[in-house]
Amino acid sequence: MRKKSGGPEMTIVKIDVFTPGGEEQAFCEWFVDEHLKRETFNLFSLDKVEPSRMYQESFKKGDVTRLRSGGPKMTIENIDVFTPGGEEQAFCEWSLKGQPKRETFNLSSLGGMTYEEMLDATAKEPPKGQEG
Repeated sequence: MRKKSGGPEMTIVKIDVFTPGGEEQAFCEWFVDEHLKRETFNLFSLDKVEPSRMYQESFKKGDVTRLRSGGPKMTIENIDVFTPGGEEQAFCEWSLKGQPKRETFNLSSLGGMTYEEMLDATAKEPPKGQEG
């Protein structure tokens, strides 16, 4: 998604009704220069953009991923259910100017690797049964 007025590609984490008028609101996440940004927008103010990335269907500890809207490569450190609604969350780590950063994301908002990045990551995985 992207604001109709322009701006970066964003990942919608959740859509809900937060206003007295009943307008749908989209809680979005995206990265700007590897800094995580989170903000809520009126859903009508957003446009769908054609994804330029592949979407992973499943994840495991140690996978490298990104937000669906892009951003830095992140390593999944743990997957658990942290929310009252029971949605699976991934605890991810990435580096910003040599400093480690950590954040929890909904699994549904992850998976924004390019096709080439996914092939490269798969090629580096050890054969089944030969994991370290």
